[in-house]
Amino acid sequence: SKFPSMSSNNSNLLQSTVQFLSLPNTCPLTIIALDPTTGKPISVNSTFEHIFGPLYKFQEWEFCNAACDDEDESSAATKPATGGGEVNNRIKFRNAIHKVSNSFLHGINSHHPHSTTNTTTTIRNIEMLTLGTNEAGLPIRKYFDWTIGCVTEEEGGVDAVILYGNLVNEVEESNRARDAELIDFFQNAPIAMHWLNSDGTVLWANQTELNVLGYTAEEYIGQPIMNFCPDEKELVLEIFQQLGSGNAIADVPVRFRTKDGKIVHLLIDSNVAYKKDGSFGHTRCFIRDDTARKIRDARVQLLLDENERSLMMLDNFLSRTLHHIMGPLHALRATCEAVGDRLQTQSFDAKEREISVELLERASDTISGSARMI
Repeated sequence: SKFPSMSSNNSNLLQSTVQFLSLPNTCPLTIIALDPTTGKPISVNSTFEHIFGPLYKFQEWEFCNAACDDEDESSAATKPATGGGEVNNRIKFRNAIHKVSNSFLHGINSHHPHSTTNTTTTIRNIEMLTLGTNEAGLPIRKYFDWTIGCVTEEEGGVDAVILYGNLVNEVEESNRARDAELIDFFQNAPIAMHWLNSDGTVLWANQTELNVLGYTAEEYIGQPIMNFCPDEKELVLEIFQQLGSGNAIADVPVRFRTKDGKIVHLLIDSNVAYKKDGSFGHTRCFIRDDTARKIRDARVQLLLDENERSLMMLDNFLSRTLHHIMGPLHALRATCEAVGDRLQTQSFDAKEREISVELLERASDTISGSARMI
């Protein structure tokens, strides 16, 4: 398998292709040239054939399909993609190849072929199905780091996209898997987190926080935190004063603005990670959604206001009702007193008169007591 030579204005990796292929049995990298239009392999080095298998197994289909598709682990490298069931691993590999090949073809079509040699990209941890690591040629899943570039017909006799693959060893693969698990833990934790430097610039934020505020990492990281809580500038300055004094903060409510301008209520817990020399390193900020508490407080306040309004209405109702009752009571009392006076002047049996007057006096006293209570 013979590769074209390259001119000196290529990137370092592209410049070294000839050297790698001049010593095919000692080259540590897997190297493969792809047709920039079809994505099919043109040629490979012996390291590729030792790991992936003979070139003929790959010549008839787009090489990006050698990247593992979790929907079909065993046959992804032996048949073309059907266009369905692709996962991030294969899509990432295909997109990286297309990025270089599209730039390459654009340079050719625009008659500026030298611009094509400046496009390279690197992707890591691409899981591939290899067919050459055992005598039976059974598919074995392995991880590769790929650097992708290109050469032109003018430079080497053929237009090609060049892939340089570095096989990830088992120890490094294990370390990367552990790191990926830890990264996933922080990125997708159920609580938002970020780091700020001493100037209040966002050094890092996890995906949870980005989702809460609706920003991408490019829009959020590297920006002053003040840009995202413009309604709380004085409070944020006070928080930084507290943190700069060596104090931690807890359950501090701060209003942030989402990308579409909505206010979200968040609670912040934070302290500072200091450098070895004792200077301010970065904050450790944990952020929780405070919306539920705000809703509860609003509901409680609404109930209190409604209860107060109801009591006022009840008081007004009773006042008007009792006002209408007191008038007849006073009239009845006056009537009882008049009857009592008349009984005193009439000639009744002394016993009967005494009993009648006593009954009227008792009724008058009861009415008077009721009126005083009202």
